[in-house]
Amino acid sequence: MSVLKKILAIFITAIDLFAVVVLDFPSVLNGTPLDRAAFTAEPVWADEFDGTELDTTKWKDHHTSKEAGLNVTTIRRGGYWNPQMAQVADGNLTIRTEYLEEGLGGGPAGYYTCGLDTNGLFEKAHGYFEIRCKLPKGQGHWAAFWMLNDGMSNVDGSGRDGAEIDIFESPYYYFRK
Repeated sequence: MSVLKKILAIFITAIDLFAVVVLDFPSVLNGTPLDRAAFTAEPVWADEFDGTELDTTKWKDHHTSKEAGLNVTTIRRGGYWNPQMAQVADGNLTIRTEYLEEGLGGGPAGYYTCGLDTNGLFEKAHGYFEIRCKLPKGQGHWAAFWMLNDGMSNVDGSGRDGAEIDIFESPYYYFRK
């Protein structure tokens, strides 16, 4: 960016800040009005991962259809995804990523992991979302927590195309000892 563009950007930002802070200039919202009645003070969904199995009334494997069953391996970006890589124990969900010589669920040798979602099981248009998690150690992992809208697969240019909102995304996080 040129020096002139930087100076102009700083100048415009300063004017905006001055108008909001000193002059109490209101911000004008554009778009669909927000229905504040949709917000509640109480949690409407949570999973504390009690028990020894994933609660399939709350979660499903992101890359396997419901009809395919729970032991199907799918290929995704050079790796293999299998719902058996998600395990529940001691109040935690652990999603493993491992190189398996013998494969899993009929799949070949390679790196295996799992992705989970709540699509069709729980959906919310507005709210506050949080997660407690530990990121995996090692290179090449892409840990993420996203919100996806119901039009995620729609790509027709209508303006209602799908989108993801990243709560956090950690591509290629490398933890040094």
